[in-house]
Amino acid sequence: MFKQLIVLISSVIVLSACNSSNNSGGTSTNGALEFNQNTYQVASNNLTEVILSLSGSNSTSGVSVTLSSSNNNIAVVTQSQCVLSDESGFPSSCEVKIKGVSTGSTTITASAAGVAIATATVSVGSA
Repeated sequence: MFKQLIVLISSVIVLSACNSSNNSGGTSTNGALEFNQNTYQVASNNLTEVILSLSGSNSTSGVSVTLSSSNNNIAVVTQSQCVLSDESGFPSSCEVKIKGVSTGSTTITASAAGVAIATATVSVGSA
């Protein structure tokens, strides 16, 4: 019985240590994605270009970023993914195009495994 208790306590300690180094709650373990601005304005049926980068990371090599709009009826991201790399000849940031669809505001989100997400507000006005 005593031996089982020791094994159980040891297991709990090991699992707790793993969880605390994982930064639970969606926080970054390898940097944070960042848009070059927090808010953008675009006219309906027009495009605006935003820059997305990764900061606080030892390496950007092979980081696959997923991009989306919270409301595609207001604005759409023209590319749903980009890959960041710190290797020569590859981009260390992404140029993302957003198209205004109709008047209103929406949130653009960029996410990747192991890094903190980035969000930006896009306001669409009439052309």
